[in-house]
Amino acid sequence: WVYYDAFNQQTAKKYADAGFEVYLNWDGRIGTGANDYVVNFGDLTATEVMAFANATAYWACNDDNVQGFGWDVEPFNNNQVPFFSALSSMIKACNKKWGIFAFPSDFDSDMWSTFGESGFVLDSSYDLSTPCECVEPQKYESLLYNQLIALKSNAQKYSVDYQILLSGSGTTTIYTQYTGGDSCLGGGTVYNYTCPYTMAQWMQSAVNAMNNASVKSDSHFLGVGVYDYTDTNNGGFQPALPPSASLNILKKSGYWNASM
Repeated sequence: WVYYDAFNQQTAKKYADAGFEVYLNWDGRIGTGANDYVVNFGDLTATEVMAFANATAYWACNDDNVQGFGWDVEPFNNNQVPFFSALSSMIKACNKKWGIFAFPSDFDSDMWSTFGESGFVLDSSYDLSTPCECVEPQKYESLLYNQLIALKSNAQKYSVDYQILLSGSGTTTIYTQYTGGDSCLGGGTVYNYTCPYTMAQWMQSAVNAMNNASVKSDSHFLGVGVYDYTDTNNGGFQPALPPSASLNILKKSGYWNASM
């Protein structure tokens, strides 16, 4: 938990004192590499799963400045259900909230059932096609619309709330330029180093998809978030910072009321 040190705890308190709801974000990148943080859940015993869930819940349950947290698990696998089931029970007991950032189409029925009253979905609304290949805005709109229709159906079926996380910074299929070298994400093929579209075009496609899927009128819809990278590299996917034109589209559409 190197990110949530004394400095960041003070930052959380600053925002809480200013009237914001603060949610921590755990980087759950799975693997054994130098840049990975979490072991494969399938390698954990039942006792280790419970200990891991308890250690995770601690940071939200024992901090009055935060309302909960999101878990960015990469990649999601349904063998993680025992962990999230235990975590959900612990977070509910301390009256906080937790969410998981993933593609909701990957969830099986057991995973959907783990959310209960304390959990919610952070929907990855981008990277829906081939990495390092520009997705045409119209195709992206169609892919996202189909995803949202399925998400709404499962949210209704299992009574789970959801938030839609949109691409503000460049991502693996929504980017203006790739500067990460000869391979994509450390090994894949780079199909396009530059893309003939703007971030604003993709944002408009996302707004169109959300409008056509009628998410605003869905009682389980919690709003949107914007993916914003924190340095100038962003894994090579540019732009690293969300352009104001994209954010203005989101603001004017009524999905985002943050000041700019």
